[in-house]
Amino acid sequence: GMGGGGFGGMNMGGSNTGGITTYTQAGLNYRDTWSKTFDVNGSYFFNYSGRENQNKTLRQNFLTDSSIFTSENTNSRSANYNNRANLNMTITIDSFNSVIFQPNLNFQKTETRNEGTLSSNSSNNKLLNQGRNFSTNEGEGYNWSNNLLWRRKFRKLGRTLSVNLSNTLANNDREGYTINNLTVRQQDQMNTIESKTNNYSINASFTEAIARDKILELNYNHTDNRNRNDRRTFVKNL
Repeated sequence: GMGGGGFGGMNMGGSNTGGITTYTQAGLNYRDTWSKTFDVNGSYFFNYSGRENQNKTLRQNFLTDSSIFTSENTNSRSANYNNRANLNMTITIDSFNSVIFQPNLNFQKTETRNEGTLSSNSSNNKLLNQGRNFSTNEGEGYNWSNNLLWRRKFRKLGRTLSVNLSNTLANNDREGYTINNLTVRQQDQMNTIESKTNNYSINASFTEAIARDKILELNYNHTDNRNRNDRRTFVKNL
């Protein structure tokens, strides 16, 4: 009989392991002392990677009293873009006070596309399955973080005070489509994913020398983390 023939779908996974890959990278570093009390350094980095692959498969499945001949053609493309920048600014207000500000920004975008055709026939040339497969996935997001540190020294040796403020804002959106138009399977589906992050924290530290070899340290911390994830799937009735 014809039972047990596993030819109902199309596997596109193999397309991600080979093919032609392209890389592009660029970077920039900067450092300068704007004044006796103001020092700045930072960097920017860009990265691109792309992959393209074409694959053709001919397969024969042997059954008890017959065979199934399957032909698949798949094409896949993917691209990834990444931009990253960071900055470090140090301000020396006076001999007792200094401020350090460190912002960081990262932006990423990804794209993937897969498409293919499939045809399966029995040994007596009867058409069993035929059709096309198509899927796309696109996403983009950013991550922005900041860190602000104030440090103060006092005339008394061992007495210091520091306050640190930090925050992170992040957003990621992804959208994907899958269409299967096969004899034994019909599918039209869309997926969306949205995630957001908004975190901040406050840290304070105070030190006091209470003996020649002993220092008392008091710390305070407050953190607020807010995350939201929204995933939706839409299926079209065929």
